[in-house]
Amino acid sequence: MDNGAASAFVYARACALTAKSFTGKNAHSLFSVKSPGELYTLLFNEEVPLVPEKILTKMIEHKARQKFFDEYRKLLDSYSKPEKIFTDLLKFYDYENVKEIGSLLATGNKSRPELAMPFKKGPFRYDRWPDVKKITEKTDISWYDRVFSVDELQNVDNRIDIQYIRELWADAHLVHDESAKDIISLLREENVMRNVVWALRLRVYYNMKGSEIKPTLAYEQPHPVKNDAFAKDACAVLEKDLYSYSEWKNWKYADFLNPFQEGSVWSVDPSWVERAWKRDYMKKIERLFHKSPLSPLVMVCFFKLKQNELDYITAVAEGLRLDADQDSVMQSVSLS
Repeated sequence: MDNGAASAFVYARACALTAKSFTGKNAHSLFSVKSPGELYTLLFNEEVPLVPEKILTKMIEHKARQKFFDEYRKLLDSYSKPEKIFTDLLKFYDYENVKEIGSLLATGNKSRPELAMPFKKGPFRYDRWPDVKKITEKTDISWYDRVFSVDELQNVDNRIDIQYIRELWADAHLVHDESAKDIISLLREENVMRNVVWALRLRVYYNMKGSEIKPTLAYEQPHPVKNDAFAKDACAVLEKDLYSYSEWKNWKYADFLNPFQEGSVWSVDPSWVERAWKRDYMKKIERLFHKSPLSPLVMVCFFKLKQNELDYITAVAEGLRLDADQDSVMQSVSLS
């Protein structure tokens, strides 16, 4: 199928899939279920397996994830020559696999985990478990060639995250279509705000100084510059007084701040900022999904919408397993 015909098919199919997805207004029905069995029936419309509930919640997470991968790959296969970003978006899950493998092995646990399989035949050799070097050999993160210590993991995982960000950023600039500017804008906003929230969390929850935080940010370029597209807004919040609303009320992202009441003690709430931004961001993606029906923007938005749905499903399943409060679970995924 040529790319023109493929784009028309993909948009029609993606619309049908998202209409049945638990995104947007439909998401709230996920959070009304009372048991793992009810969640399983809602998601898959088939007989519930006769297994303990704690095992069932894990099955739900795995089955939902694989369903997402299958749906996305079918759309991807429609293109005779798909945009590189379409494939690289899925690498997020391979990279998460490597981080999970690294975490297990760092603690001496050699029990083989149940990993996500985003590609039918991807570059990672999971069959070489537990040889990390063999698993990552000839991949974009072949530098991950040993078992790192627990103390090293945070920096190593951060390096993987930053590599993924830069790969997608480079891919977005390869898109030869007018929608490229929207894809670039989406990725820029996501990276900027993740940096901002990360910086705020480190300041508020860990009392870290700006000089300690800056090296942990994701930068557009390997060698940071003063006005780095991804990090400059995060760097700008490092010197603001966390307890002075007057310093924040004219902030670029003031719409995402927790409310201020005259006469009350106030301080920046990173979790509130993140939730407010995430709600706004997902609404933007929903709008952009329909903006250019025959463009690469459709696949990017579809991936983000379905990935967000998967986050909801995982949160609900985890909440049921832990018997967590529904409002807390919804809050954790920015739905309240």
